[in-house]
Amino acid sequence: EFVVSIVKKCEADLTINKDFEEQKLHCNPTLISQVLINLIKNSCDAISNLEERWISVECLVEDSSNLIIKVIDSGDGISEDIASKILLPYFTTKEVGKGTGLGLSLSRNIIEGHQGALEIDMEAVNTTFIIKLPLNSKSEPSDNEDDDFFL
Repeated sequence: EFVVSIVKKCEADLTINKDFEEQKLHCNPTLISQVLINLIKNSCDAISNLEERWISVECLVEDSSNLIIKVIDSGDGISEDIASKILLPYFTTKEVGKGTGLGLSLSRNIIEGHQGALEIDMEAVNTTFIIKLPLNSKSEPSDNEDDDFFL
């Protein structure tokens, strides 16, 4: 619901595709949700001045062991110069007062805390961030044993 309101504000089309049967991911669902919200909000900000505005979230399972979540938007991608810095703390491409430069850095730390990875797909035609999370991780990303997220 919150994501839908974010996307409506930037007048973009949102599609969500899931290419697998239900999977159980041991994680902190609140933190993973925050990462997805951050990526979608960043996409909205980045495409707000484009004529064509869309965001796609694609979920798939890789080798039965990793959940892959791609957040793709209608932007033309990220230059190599920006990509080398964009996941660092305090780096922002936004105007003064519109961002702290912490969102992607914190998102990367959250995903790495779940033994995963947050990457930029430099080969994609459109701007694409990839979250890779292990499905069978025995790690303890939270204090609550019941934090299983069903996808």
